[in-house]
Amino acid sequence: AFVAQHMLSLLLACASRLVEADQPLRRGDWRNRYDYLESMFLPGKTCLLLGYGAIGKALEPLVRNLGMKVSMVKRQLTTEMIGDSKVFEVSQLHQALEQADVVLCSLPGTPETENLLDTKAFAKMRQGSILVNVGRGSVIDQYALYDALKSNHLLAAGIDVWWNYPKTK
Repeated sequence: AFVAQHMLSLLLACASRLVEADQPLRRGDWRNRYDYLESMFLPGKTCLLLGYGAIGKALEPLVRNLGMKVSMVKRQLTTEMIGDSKVFEVSQLHQALEQADVVLCSLPGTPETENLLDTKAFAKMRQGSILVNVGRGSVIDQYALYDALKSNHLLAAGIDVWWNYPKTK
């Protein structure tokens, strides 16, 4: 439940452009207070859960309480409805991405999930969408993510995991 709460906080920070608004203010630049800073109003948006284990199951009611519609990609189900959630098979990932405004990823790092979100997957995501990943860094092609952010195809990304971690003692 804590990781789901953390994921929700990353989503809210991305949707509100919290970092982009905070950094200039700390430098004494108040222009964002007066200028429009693009953000995403979440009620009515569609959230895609990539990973529906303990984290996804704890996260689902949280995003529903924000007024979001929920869909998910699961390994073992055929396309069906769980409650009012649309469920996609892994083979339908690109179709699911096309319909999502927000993608919340909590997938483990496995050979099947490595670089699952690659250049083709990012191209399928809606212009101005948000990605949050608390799963494993290897699920996302880091160069494709960089390009999607640099080109402004993605509004924001909340990344709690990375590809290479520093060595600790």
